[in-house]
Amino acid sequence: MYCKYCGRQIADDSAFCQYCGGKVDALAQESKEDSTIDQVEQLAEKEQQPAQEVVLTTKEAQPLQVEVSKKTKDNSSTIANEIVGNLKMIGFALACWVVFMIGFIAVHQKDIKQHPDSYWGESCYDEVITGNFGSLNYQDILAEYKRYRANERNGLDWSGRPRITSIPIKLYDKSDEELEKEAKEEAEKNRADFSDYINDNRQWSFEEDRTEKAKYSAIILLAFFIVGRYLVKLTKWVGENKTE
Repeated sequence: MYCKYCGRQIADDSAFCQYCGGKVDALAQESKEDSTIDQVEQLAEKEQQPAQEVVLTTKEAQPLQVEVSKKTKDNSSTIANEIVGNLKMIGFALACWVVFMIGFIAVHQKDIKQHPDSYWGESCYDEVITGNFGSLNYQDILAEYKRYRANERNGLDWSGRPRITSIPIKLYDKSDEELEKEAKEEAEKNRADFSDYINDNRQWSFEEDRTEKAKYSAIILLAFFIVGRYLVKLTKWVGENKTE
């Protein structure tokens, strides 16, 4: 039994605790004796019960399969996503570029219209004429022819000075009708040359302008979509990672 004062174990027939000197209560001794008797009776009952065979079976241990997956950062998927994203931006830029170029060509159709269907100065590509073209009015040419013919008949060159050569003069013996015919032919030739000059200048200027616009518009659109995509991604990243 145990001392109720210090809690140490002492002999069952002790009257005083050998450790603290406390007096052992007689009632506690009787309670201890009754407890001892009960334990002896329970042990006797167990001895009288027939023995039971207990069979323990163990289940064969199954091997535990553990799969350890090493999760690494897949850089290939990130690169692939960036490539796909940029290809989409290039597609958008190409579509916008095609629309822009179609609009550019449609707007400038009037500027490459053929002369004389379009008057000089109607096109934005019409510039100051630098070529040397004759008169387009046959009457002016005819008056000039008659003056030259009079000089030739008077022994003067076309400038009105005395002739110093004996080369036959082509206008010397021509009639007024022949001079008028030649004047009209020359005026028509001058008009054709003038129209060719205007049309060639318009077409060349248009092609130069189209090439330049195509190049710079492609660069601007590509930069807008690709750089814009990364700016949007940067803005989202800052919004998600900024501190409150």
